Amino acid sequence: IVFLLPFFFLICILVSFGRAVIFLLFLETISLFSFIYWRTRRKSFLIASIAIIAALALVIGIKVYYSLFINYSADCPFPSLAQKLCKPVASESRLEYWSQALQGVTDYPLWGYGPGTFSLISHKYKVAPPFFSSYAHNAFLQQFAEAGIFSGLIFVLCLGRLFFLAVKQLTVSKNEFFLYFCLLTSIACGFAIAMVDFDWTFQGIFVLIISLLALSLSERETFLVKKHNRMKIIFGAGISLYMILVGLYVINEIFIQFDQEQIAFTLFPYFSQEEKIFSKSKKLSEEQSRTYSQLY
Repeated sequence: IVFLLPFFFLICILVSFGRAVIFLLFLETISLFSFIYWRTRRKSFLIASIAIIAALALVIGIKVYYSLFINYSADCPFPSLAQKLCKPVASESRLEYWSQALQGVTDYPLWGYGPGTFSLISHKYKVAPPFFSSYAHNAFLQQFAEAGIFSGLIFVLCLGRLFFLAVKQLTVSKNEFFLYFCLLTSIACGFAIAMVDFDWTFQGIFVLIISLLALSLSERETFLVKKHNRMKIIFGAGISLYMILVGLYVINEIFIQFDQEQIAFTLFPYFSQEEKIFSKSKKLSEEQSRTYSQLY
């Protein structure tokens, strides 16, 4: 079952028909399979690799064809998949979303608009109804627009530092070089996708940070452990904080599933993912409604 999970994940990515994610998956597959063949020199693996890469190339070709030559509103052979499979390149709105994020940074450069408020920024600066989104399609630009320059820099520097420490492990863990190479390649592709899409939710960032920390601290002889022992305490405190927040989020979701929004709001009303649920809930008390208005 464990070995079937990657194939299930691969199928989910292909079904999404995301142009950026499929293209990066294609490049990642080529690099990983080339590296594995270079290490093993097995012809059977080479044949299987060529078949998988050819299948991915076929999917990319179909996606490119429908994006360039078919109008998704009228001529798409699969109407239910029109917006994903047949979305023309000419209607791409990412540049507009990035421009909206930069305008948001200009408005409030120090503190930003607030977490989860990009939809307000997009609504304010949209030049036409189609150019509206709740996400900037760039996790880093959205962080700067919503949280300001200082928080955005901390976000970028923290992830960059963790990634650098994880890459440094490649020179330390020679026995596990292949495993580290595969994991870091996948994480690097995750960074690239985050610059053109909106896959990084709170939970996704949490898993990313935990993965980078695990790669950085997996060996006792790492640079981090030998010369920066205090950093372990800081990272440990950070992990503990994230675990607490994730626990609160899960508990809130459980209460919401059982139509107990008032309890979830009392427990922790600050998750932007639950803001719309609280806005439509009729179970909040008058005091909670006033608190909601002050927060959002």
